[in-house]
Amino acid sequence: MIQLALVGVTPIVVEEGLRKAMPDKLYIIHTKNESDYKFEDEAKNLKSRIETTYKVPTSLLMVDAFDMDQIIKMILTTISSERKRNSSLTRKDLSSILREGQN
Repeated sequence: MIQLALVGVTPIVVEEGLRKAMPDKLYIIHTKNESDYKFEDEAKNLKSRIETTYKVPTSLLMVDAFDMDQIIKMILTTISSERKRNSSLTRKDLSSILREGQN
């Protein structure tokens, strides 16, 4: 299973999701650091924890929090790339975890 997770100010929800369904690969979709919260830094820390603790290969994808077209395109491009790597992937092999907004 390939999992895509949008993370915000409570990234622990991604780890909670891993305890319920362990993917073969995880994509963390995040935004840039802001003055009030360091989204990119937290995403990097989360990636490190997941790869160390859960042994799940994890990639970071940075998007603009207010550009919905870019976010959707990033998700669709990622799914397309995964399907090109493995043509036997089905919808059941792809999971999206939508979490709280990052604004």
